[in-house]
Amino acid sequence: MTEAQRRLSDAVTLLATGIDLVGAGRGVRSFDGMLEELIEGARQKIQIAAYRFDPDFLRYFDLLEKRAEEGVEVVIVCDALERNEASVRQRIERLSPRINMFDYSARRRDRFEILHTKVMVVDGRHAIVGSANFGFGGLVTNVELGVYLTGATPWKLADMLDHLASVCRRNGAGFAGD
Repeated sequence: MTEAQRRLSDAVTLLATGIDLVGAGRGVRSFDGMLEELIEGARQKIQIAAYRFDPDFLRYFDLLEKRAEEGVEVVIVCDALERNEASVRQRIERLSPRINMFDYSARRRDRFEILHTKVMVVDGRHAIVGSANFGFGGLVTNVELGVYLTGATPWKLADMLDHLASVCRRNGAGFAGD
């Protein structure tokens, strides 16, 4: 992170899901719309760290794969491949070799340690952090809260996600595209 990146001031936009929070005149953006907008607008790098992915996330894998084929670096760290449903595991196995996917569980020190994040960083400039799992419930129907961040914090989060991927890589935890 450069000195100029450290001096950026953060801007925060609230994100939510659920009919009681989104579209109720509260001026809150939806996770789903923001996620898609950021993936489509990525120019250099998309980083995702997640506990798991639901089958409804498959359409996002299609978007991520398209961006990877267009030259955007895509790095995903997931807690445990075996915790994803069969359709998700099969889709992950067919991901473009341009997508670097890591299974965090391969580097656990004990059975209680899990990766439970729900974070996406795009180009080190944009970040989504929240309670929403990456699936239809988490991104659309459940009542979830989160933030969209710009400024210095996304750069810091990008560095943290790079570190997680590096730890996984050192421990042989890559399982697609790596």
